[in-house]
Amino acid sequence: PTTHALNLTSNAINVLARPAERVIGAGLRADTREMKAALRTYYYMFGYMGDAIRLAAKSGYEMRPILDESVKFDNIIQGSNRRAISSDVLGFGGSTMDMLGKILTIPSRMLGTEDEFFKQLAYRSSLQARLVTDAAYMSIDDIKKAGYNTRDEWVKDQFDKAFISKIDAEEAYEEAVMLGKIADDPEVKAEFIKQSVGGSKTGNA
Repeated sequence: PTTHALNLTSNAINVLARPAERVIGAGLRADTREMKAALRTYYYMFGYMGDAIRLAAKSGYEMRPILDESVKFDNIIQGSNRRAISSDVLGFGGSTMDMLGKILTIPSRMLGTEDEFFKQLAYRSSLQARLVTDAAYMSIDDIKKAGYNTRDEWVKDQFDKAFISKIDAEEAYEEAVMLGKIADDPEVKAEFIKQSVGGSKTGNA
């Protein structure tokens, strides 16, 4: 309980303090654009609360990070998300071993869930706030030159591009097959794409 309390408290303070630090820094530089983006982050935290909760629960259940800027396709190819205590890893025990593994890993699952919640909340709210602020400083002509009819369309597309797409995952899979890093199998491919995309792109606020 103490570990979880400290983890939750430190994460909450960090997530809430970061935009405030940006506001202060931008104020000292007289950077109104950055100030607006930082302040908007607090607003979008409420909008993305539901997404953060759902994805954190998914992360805890599957015992793997969903949003991690340092995670690359190589981690998925190498199977870094496989549970240490499971019939798949140990080679015996079936569903009983899988259930035992889930029970024994509850503490670490909870810590992972907590971390994922705050990472999702911080990243999504900050990204949305920055994109909306950038769009506000763009003229309609700029938006149309970029191939969009409205600022909202530009923001939504840029937000979506910030996450791994299914096409990206398919291209990475084909490359891994060519390099002999992964089996050329429909089921393996489907699982690879699922792990890569990971449902990280849930509805925008």
